[in-house]
Amino acid sequence: MEDSCSDQQNCENTSILDDVQRKPRQKNFLEGVKYNSSIVNQYSITRFTPSEWHKRNEELLDLSQRVSQLSVKNHQNAKTCMATNFQKTNKAQQDNTTRLSSRCHEIFTWQTNLEHAIQAQVDEIALLEEERHRLKKAMAILKIPESINSECLTRRCARPDSELIRDGPEEELLRETILINDIRKTLEVTLENIEIQQSENRAIKHKLEYHWSCKKESYATDSVNRSLENASGSIQFKPGATQSVADQSTEEFWNHFTQEALDESESIRQKSIKLRGTLQEILVTATRNLRNQADNVEQMFQSRIASMEEVRTMLENDLSNVLQKLADTESLISDLKDAIRNIDFPMKVAQTRINNRNLYRPQVENCYDRSQVGLINEVGSLQKSVSSLKDSLKEAEETQKQLMVTRTALEVEITLKRRTINIDKDRCQHIRSYFPSATALSGYI
Repeated sequence: MEDSCSDQQNCENTSILDDVQRKPRQKNFLEGVKYNSSIVNQYSITRFTPSEWHKRNEELLDLSQRVSQLSVKNHQNAKTCMATNFQKTNKAQQDNTTRLSSRCHEIFTWQTNLEHAIQAQVDEIALLEEERHRLKKAMAILKIPESINSECLTRRCARPDSELIRDGPEEELLRETILINDIRKTLEVTLENIEIQQSENRAIKHKLEYHWSCKKESYATDSVNRSLENASGSIQFKPGATQSVADQSTEEFWNHFTQEALDESESIRQKSIKLRGTLQEILVTATRNLRNQADNVEQMFQSRIASMEEVRTMLENDLSNVLQKLADTESLISDLKDAIRNIDFPMKVAQTRINNRNLYRPQVENCYDRSQVGLINEVGSLQKSVSSLKDSLKEAEETQKQLMVTRTALEVEITLKRRTINIDKDRCQHIRSYFPSATALSGYI
């Protein structure tokens, strides 16, 4: 519209100028006309006829009116053009101000989203850091059951040779050793994963903060641009401002660039949340397995100790019986020896009688009579009794030796059982009473 207004005005001005410039050329033409000498006196100064004079005045008047009309029209056209241009300029400025306001709102929206993402990432970093400290506490606490397990195995290696058996507590302690080693390896791998994840969390947080800082500067710049007016004191000409910047991004790429950072942040945050859940599951499972295994070890110790207590009681009862039998045997040996000594007197009497009768009866009186036969039989009977008593004494003495050997074996075995019970009950069970609780194993203490 502005261009058409300007073109029309230029055409009309050109037409007027041509008319004005054309008159002098007409005057020059009239000046060159040769009048008839019979009409014009040689002393007259006139150059035009009245008709020419009236015609020229009419042309001037007409030219004046046309110029006046053109001036009025130009004035109206100029006012219309100025009003149109000012209206168009104001509309363009208002439209751009509206666009800048919309752009500021859009930037502020992205900035707010980035702030929320940054805060969520900060919270996640804090939560993961707490879980990392908890995991390190759990790894430190794990040294206690590891030390208890090792101490129990070491102490049980000090059992007497006859008691070095692969019993239930030994099996459960070895299973506990394997379980502790597996848990430690799992916790170490998890700690390494947490540290890697924490590095990713901090990196994406810095990236989001960089985006937020850029958005803040952009928002501040467009806020200033939005507030600029024609009366602002900071406006000035900037030659070359409309030239395209080489590294300017497109609006689509701008949106994609920020959204990509937000999506990456959310992906990393969800990965971190999943890792925290995995850690929780690992600690719960590890704690439950350790406590269950500790209970199994405790049950095996109780069962083994009860079994050894029963065997020790039986051995002590047998020892009491053996000691009683040994005392009875010693008493029997004493009685047998007394009995053998007591037979010596009847033997002496019988042998003395036989000897007297053989030596002191005269001639025919030395008769092998019934008395003689009875005395001889008595001596034989006494000899058999002595032999029988000596056999019984020998058997009693042999039994005494066996009872003494059995007593020694029982005393040694009871001592070994007591030492084993002392290792398992007074040492291993006492040490295992310091086994950490489930809360401590989970890293909460």
